[in-house]
Amino acid sequence: MISIVAEGIGFGHIRRCMRIARELEKTDEVEIITYGKAADVSRQGGFETKNLGIDFSLRFGKKNIDIEASAFDYIMKVNFPVISKLHRQFRRDRPKAVLIDSSVSALVASKLAGIKNVAYLANQTDFSNFPAFTMVKKSARYLGRQVAQIPKVVIVPDLPPPYSICLKNLDFHGKREKFRFVGGIANRYPKGSSSKKAIAFGGEEDGGILDELGQTGLKMQTASKALASRYKNLELKEDFEQMASAAGIIITHGGHTTLMECIISGKAIVGIALGGYAEREANLGQIAALGLGERLEPGFVNKKTLEFAFQSALKKGQESALLRRFAQSFDGAKLAAGIIRDEVAR
Repeated sequence: MISIVAEGIGFGHIRRCMRIARELEKTDEVEIITYGKAADVSRQGGFETKNLGIDFSLRFGKKNIDIEASAFDYIMKVNFPVISKLHRQFRRDRPKAVLIDSSVSALVASKLAGIKNVAYLANQTDFSNFPAFTMVKKSARYLGRQVAQIPKVVIVPDLPPPYSICLKNLDFHGKREKFRFVGGIANRYPKGSSSKKAIAFGGEEDGGILDELGQTGLKMQTASKALASRYKNLELKEDFEQMASAAGIIITHGGHTTLMECIISGKAIVGIALGGYAEREANLGQIAALGLGERLEPGFVNKKTLEFAFQSALKKGQESALLRRFAQSFDGAKLAAGIIRDEVAR
């Protein structure tokens, strides 16, 4: 049995873990361990799924997400329960290999359970800018040491430097030889129509940006019922994958999996990061630096700036065709599965 532990916040982690699981299933028995809505997605995908039963929601201020309060809640409500529950489960199941997506607490649980064959999948290994640790630098260094010391390999679902979208979020912690860059582990959609624009986030991860987009009056599509009900210019498309397939322009808050999907699918990218979300701000900064898309600032999104961003993103999409073809040359899920079989599970 190979166990895959997927972070349960958002859907990017579970989507890429499911793609790797599909590859691993060709030769091995696989289970996915996660929590929240990600567990439902995994089950719907047909995978043997174990739900850790953890309840976590982001905290909000008057308008925006309270990043520091949410980070503190995550430590208390997710990190400690994950260590306890996974430690027991690993000791009981004794998997021959474990892939852990972006959960340092799961790494600690694997170490406590004596699991040696561990791979870590992540697009962030530098925690110095993580809000909960801005005042506790020793904790940030501790997290980094666990990422460097516990797993046999660290799989980065991105292009190799200097073309990595997550480049500013990486720290090798003196263990560069452990890192494997496999390219995007993401869905590849049709290029879509430049006349269709899709908002690729919603629900809790709002931060007031969604209202700014709605107030522009420009025609866009969203998978958020609440948002579509507030603004007549926003068309509801409940099936996210169908919406993403048809759109030629994607508006994103900078989630790594969504950005990789846009790059390999030839989508124009307009990024608007949530304030204080350092990891996503860094992702979008790299998107802009590599000429792959446009980045707008929250609080300054209006009809005029958004129309220009759409035009500029389409132009940059054409100009970055060579880099996008390079990204398309990687089969990230297949490469990651091969590394797990050959370097971790043996």
